[in-house]
Amino acid sequence: MARKKSVETSGEKKVRKVAKGGKSRGKRKLTDDQVLAIVAAYGGGNNGKTMAAIAAEYGVANPTISSIVNGRTYSWLTKIGLEPLAEAA
Repeated sequence: MARKKSVETSGEKKVRKVAKGGKSRGKRKLTDDQVLAIVAAYGGGNNGKTMAAIAAEYGVANPTISSIVNGRTYSWLTKIGLEPLAEAA
């Protein structure tokens, strides 16, 4: 006998996945203020806190901090790695 395929909406799938310990995209763990504080605390690596110390303080993984301070994530907020817009002539 073939198994009956359930019909789930994408919202129901997301709820089920999160309930099982999966990730939910679009749900940020850090606020904008926290991201800015992380950038300030790291201070370009010069006399600032280490990425590991900052990660432990905010309860996130080291690669999360690395992505923030190197402009791979939250660059819209931190402006790290963004090229300035060309001036209109």
